[in-house]
Amino acid sequence: MPEPPDVGFIDHWILENPWPGALALFVVAIVIGWTALVQGRLKRLPAALALTAASTAMVVAGLLIDTSGERSEAVTRQFVEAVVGRDSNAAIALLAGDATFAFDSPRNPGHDMTYIKQQLRRVLEQFTISGNTITRLDGYAVSSTQGEAHLACITDAGYGPTLSKWVVQVRPNARGEWEITRLTCVEVNNRPASGYR
Repeated sequence: MPEPPDVGFIDHWILENPWPGALALFVVAIVIGWTALVQGRLKRLPAALALTAASTAMVVAGLLIDTSGERSEAVTRQFVEAVVGRDSNAAIALLAGDATFAFDSPRNPGHDMTYIKQQLRRVLEQFTISGNTITRLDGYAVSSTQGEAHLACITDAGYGPTLSKWVVQVRPNARGEWEITRLTCVEVNNRPASGYR
């Protein structure tokens, strides 16, 4: 799997994953508040209240604001569900008109939508997916209008479990709907995906 893209501190630690920072602030607030009360130094209580408010604000912001990384996770999950459910129309509807498909690395040249549609229909016609487990789905906010998801699945399509790893890039279209712009199959059974073309 390629290295994840660099993401901003606020996007990653406040908007996407506020819990560690919020918990740390809350624990510090409790310690300051408790020691202020025990030692009779009530002038420290406003600091404890401010830290509690900051902790709460972090959690609320994280719950209310969807980043492009979180959007990439949601769209990727919908795409996987459509493919596993054998709904090629729903899967294709999640793809941008100029979407591309690459093997091994997102930097490799990609195939166009015609290829993607052919391969998707071929897979759905030739294989019966009896089970699929997402073992990893991490979203990254590349920018406010571009997200990237790193996906790993174990899929049973009649020949035993197959492990595959993917990079899925998304962006919003003109209507504001997030869609997949690039699919990259990185690995299949811990080998470069291009060996399975």
